[in-house]
Amino acid sequence: MLIQRPENHLSCVICGEKKSDNELGLTFNVEKEGVVSTTFTPTNVVQGYQGVMHGGMICSLLDSAMTNCLFSLGVHAMTADLNVRFIHPVPLDQPITILGEFIQQRRGIYQLSSSLTHLGVKLATATAKFVVPKS
Repeated sequence: MLIQRPENHLSCVICGEKKSDNELGLTFNVEKEGVVSTTFTPTNVVQGYQGVMHGGMICSLLDSAMTNCLFSLGVHAMTADLNVRFIHPVPLDQPITILGEFIQQRRGIYQLSSSLTHLGVKLATATAKFVVPKS
């Protein structure tokens, strides 16, 4: 199923249209209701320390997975709180899987989780709370 992103999100550096080498242009796929995923092979463009992905980019990928999970449910919300756990360094030039999953919605706050894995091994995880911005 194609995820419909809102008009104001089409220029996202992670999941917007790839117009330059500075944009990743990732496309998330709906695995089942409330779960999305994508595969990405990081290169030296997203390098932090030698041979591993930059921690800020890991945070952005995990956040984007959760945001796209909400988009798949027809919810347009913004990150209000993001907690990331770095488990192992993320290697460059190796395919990684990024998963976003809906947990619950309560009182206008959406809770989600995401993970970044390589060959089935969790490298980083995140939980976040999202809110719909007031117009």
